[in-house]
Amino acid sequence: MERKRSVEDIKTIFKHAGICSASVFVYGILIWNPYVLFGTFSGSLLAILNFYSICEDVKTQVFQRDDSRRRAFLRYVKRYVFCGIYLAFLGHFWGVPMMLSAAVGLLNIKLNIYLLPVFKKLKNYSRKEE
Repeated sequence: MERKRSVEDIKTIFKHAGICSASVFVYGILIWNPYVLFGTFSGSLLAILNFYSICEDVKTQVFQRDDSRRRAFLRYVKRYVFCGIYLAFLGHFWGVPMMLSAAVGLLNIKLNIYLLPVFKKLKNYSRKEE
């Protein structure tokens, strides 16, 4: 039962992150700000890609009994180096404001993970009223 709930939580996080990314994209189009449109939206997509990579790495370690700490550490470093290169690329070609807006976009998954209990309480509260 606990495993099923955690898989549902991961699916919910992906769904909420996608909605958040889409809303950032629409907001960027509405205000026509390149920092929001390109920086925050692309950072948000990279955060979703990194979270998917984490989920795949966990599946690999759990289901294939891969106990190599070295391999897990290299996968971890790979994700952070990729984010660092992405931020450095944006900072070099478009400046610090674009890099900072992309860094805000990278926090998309973390925000959705922190808000997951709030969404659950709201969902349970709406069910109690019915």
